[in-house]
Amino acid sequence: MKSASCGFSGDLQVFDFPASKSLVEYRYIKLVGHSNSADSWNHISEFKVFGYKHRNPGTYEEQPVKMYPNPAKESVNIRIDDPALRFSFIRIVSLTGKVMYENKIEPEIKDFRIPITFRQGIYIVQMGAGDLTMFTQKLVVNI
Repeated sequence: MKSASCGFSGDLQVFDFPASKSLVEYRYIKLVGHSNSADSWNHISEFKVFGYKHRNPGTYEEQPVKMYPNPAKESVNIRIDDPALRFSFIRIVSLTGKVMYENKIEPEIKDFRIPITFRQGIYIVQMGAGDLTMFTQKLVVNI
């Protein structure tokens, strides 16, 4: 089993999880590049993750975060039902990447309302902690 890159190689390199961690379920994998032995460049031409696709809950009632109404007009309500989710920020981003709304939230607060002060369209609601976005959902605004 490999634990480090061979330096510069055009060949496929496979890194397995250690046997002690193979039965653990992961929600994300972070790929960190620390250059190679030939120069200070990193280049990834192909990246594959094998495993099971995460499935969203089938019904609205099973979702850990509920956003309503959606489509929204004047405001949108967000309720966090999963006590394990402890977000520290909420952000609403346009499809062009412009941040339309951003606010820090207390991890203990599980129910809040956001006023809609931007134009009609489709937006992405992002919630997370630190630098990690842990939840995203589409928000439709109809004015």
